[in-house]
Amino acid sequence: MKSRRPIRETTYVAMLSSEDRRRHSHATQAGRVLRFTIQYETLVGDRWLPVVRYDCAHGAAHKDVLDIRGREEKHLLGVSDLREAMAVADADIRQNWERYKNASYRQGDRNDETRDVRTEPATVDRV
Repeated sequence: MKSRRPIRETTYVAMLSSEDRRRHSHATQAGRVLRFTIQYETLVGDRWLPVVRYDCAHGAAHKDVLDIRGREEKHLLGVSDLREAMAVADADIRQNWERYKNASYRQGDRNDETRDVRTEPATVDRV
């Protein structure tokens, strides 16, 4: 009987600036990407808030752009290969995080406490 290869989980956080970071998580098995999440987060007060998130939840690779109130705007990537989708997501956040941040700031007051999104206390994770 053949044994299945183990699923390998990779998770890290890379700082983009002192108040911006890229959170990366993916799972692979035998070199095949099974799932991924790549998220650009910005520090507001003492909370890390998601601004742009790429993942493959709900059966398709997509990008969620969150506004200042936490509402999500979904954009399908149109890529079926998850390794390719993950590479697109990683490159987009690395190249465009400042543009996403500026657009997020234009959405309204960054100190608005009414935002209803998943947040976590501010801690700096090292890669």
